Amino acid sequence: MTAITVLAAWTGIAAFKDYGWTIFVGLPICVGFLSALIDSSHEERSVRGCLTVANCSVLLAGAGLILFALGGVICLIMAAPLAFAVASIGGVLGYAAQKSFHWRAESPELFCSVIVLLRLAMGLQKAIPPSLPLLSVKTSVIVNAPPEEVWRDVVSFSELPPPKEMIFKLGIAYPIQAEIQGCGFGAVRHCNFSIGPFDDPIEVWDEPRLLKFSVTKNPEPMQEWTPYRDLHPAHLDGYLESCAGQFLFTQLEGGRTLLEGSTWYHHHLWRANYWQAWSDRIIHTIHKRVINHAKNFSEKTE
Repeated sequence: MTAITVLAAWTGIAAFKDYGWTIFVGLPICVGFLSALIDSSHEERSVRGCLTVANCSVLLAGAGLILFALGGVICLIMAAPLAFAVASIGGVLGYAAQKSFHWRAESPELFCSVIVLLRLAMGLQKAIPPSLPLLSVKTSVIVNAPPEEVWRDVVSFSELPPPKEMIFKLGIAYPIQAEIQGCGFGAVRHCNFSIGPFDDPIEVWDEPRLLKFSVTKNPEPMQEWTPYRDLHPAHLDGYLESCAGQFLFTQLEGGRTLLEGSTWYHHHLWRANYWQAWSDRIIHTIHKRVINHAKNFSEKTE
């Protein structure tokens, strides 16, 4: 069962380069259903037994994906809650199906039919890709310095200290330093991350109120944990992509500034609202690293 699961995952990930519902729902539910049905082919199992077999099969499949270099530890941990929940549904369906002798007798044909249908669904999903929602994240901080001072420390900044946040230590890319080439509309801001640079052409330069930019170059979002040195899963290439960003500087009473950092992005991972919970938190943490650095530096200067 594990070998078949890895082969099916390879079809979707490596061959079709797709991370849609067939990978995150279709595959786990089929694994849970078929493993529970096969395990009960000679002796009827309890609901608990079917759920155990279904989730153990998903766990073994995850180990197989790591072994065959189809994924890394971090991405599998992120996908685990969804995979186990869906596999449990498959396990319950397998428990219900085992009560019919006819289903048990026809399990080989059923097994083959499910696998064929899953692969056809992968091909159909690739041929008709879903629309990508544009997602946004906004993070803010109050700085005890005027907008003119804060602007200077946001547009470009020297190397930041090593991160203390756990998600960065686990391999998520984090900002290190930023520099600007030019001034005003058309200038290019380069924000260097731990894995590579973002190239941000300036679209609005309204000093010291608004700095808005597009993103023309995205580095990989993370460095995977894997036993292989040169592993490069497909989900690192464009599946989480920043489109634009801005910094808004609002003058407050007492010479203070409300600094707001925003990012607009999209990803190709299904389901968007599940993965958004992860990606929003990551982007918030990136924002905080930059705007808190600007806050500390501006307040020291002031």
